[in-house]
Amino acid sequence: MGYRTDLTDNQWSIIELIFSSNKGQHLAEHSKRDMVNAVLYLVKTGCQWNLLPNEFPPYEAVRSFFRRAVKSGKWEKALDLLVKKTARAQDANLPQAMESSTPKAQKQLWLLMTEALTVARKSKGARDIL
Repeated sequence: MGYRTDLTDNQWSIIELIFSSNKGQHLAEHSKRDMVNAVLYLVKTGCQWNLLPNEFPPYEAVRSFFRRAVKSGKWEKALDLLVKKTARAQDANLPQAMESSTPKAQKQLWLLMTEALTVARKSKGARDIL
C-alpha cells in the first residue's frame, strides 16, 4: 500500500503471532497485517470508518476485526509485547544505528496502537466509531 502508518516488516514480525490464528483462517479474505494497517491509518489520520481508502480492506471488515481484537485482548497483548521489546532494546547496549531506529519505530507503533485502544475504550458501545 505505501502509507506512512503501515507496519514495517520488523514491526509486523513483533506482533504477527498475536493476530495470527488458525481459527477461521480459511474464511479470511484479508490479511491481518492489512487489517492492522487499516486501523493504524484510521487512528493516525482521524479518518471516518466509511472513508477508509480503497487500498485497505472494506471498512466493515476492518471495524469488525478491530472490535474483536479489542474485545479478545489481542490489541492490548500487542501493546504489551511492543513495550517489552522496546524496553529490552533500549536496555541492551545496541550499536548507535540500531538504538536510534528500531526502538523509535517500535515506540511509534506502540503510540498508534495505544491511541486505537484509547478510542475503543472511550467509545464502548458507540456504534458509529466501533
